[in-house]
Amino acid sequence: MTLTGREGGVPASVTDALRRLGVPDPPGEPDTARLADAWRLAGWREALDSYLRSRDASFYDRGEGFQDRRVQAVGSFLAGDGPPPPLRGASASALALPVPLPLPPVPLGRVLHQEPADTPLDAATLGSILSHGLSRGTRHRRLDPTVDRLRYLRSFGSAFSYLVTCTDVAGVPAGCHLYDPAGHCLQPLGTAPYAPDGFQARAVVFIVAEFAAYQWRYRHERALRHLYFDAGRTGHYLGVAARAFARAEAFIGGIDRRKSGQGLGLAQLAEEVLAGVLLR
Repeated sequence: MTLTGREGGVPASVTDALRRLGVPDPPGEPDTARLADAWRLAGWREALDSYLRSRDASFYDRGEGFQDRRVQAVGSFLAGDGPPPPLRGASASALALPVPLPLPPVPLGRVLHQEPADTPLDAATLGSILSHGLSRGTRHRRLDPTVDRLRYLRSFGSAFSYLVTCTDVAGVPAGCHLYDPAGHCLQPLGTAPYAPDGFQARAVVFIVAEFAAYQWRYRHERALRHLYFDAGRTGHYLGVAARAFARAEAFIGGIDRRKSGQGLGLAQLAEEVLAGVLLR
């Protein structure tokens, strides 16, 4: 798209370009032309075309045949590699966690400032934090592709395992555990509790990427950055749930890969800790 200079107000070239893209004035967005001109003035010309197309509701399904290409891509993935590799799950010997408690209200004051809990952390509270905090990030782990093959491409949380190290949690043995969202249980891994250097907590929830599951969906150079975005979102949700129960200590984004991999017994190059949430 070529945009000409400004001659007072929004350039005609901007509104003309919008009309050519099918978004002269999308419902609920009467200021599209003004916003597009703001992008032009900011020097974001290279991204402007994609920005305008993103405001056209018909683009993804009809305008460019995007839906057809997605179906073709999934078909080629399945034909060449079969279904995505499964994530780790718990065995029958896993420790079942209590039924999650209702999520307490999370007022802004509690998000900004939190008084420490005056009771020990127990299995019921830990399980409630995991269940509520990870609910968004686990819904795409076990989708039924027979309903719609495109479900294979729903990626948020689809490549994460959750390892929980406990040092002082009533009802949970000390050590490292795998949290299985489907069974709401903890699978002991037989390793000692691990925490990043300089941090102490009753429990730490580690967000671990299983790269093969993500690479099945994202087969281009941008896959890794999307994985970090997802880890940040998951950590945020988990942190809000922890604060609701007055148990949030800290969110850690920069964790030593080598030390955490060794401390948690991860498979080198196949798994990696991306973030962690400390619980008090």
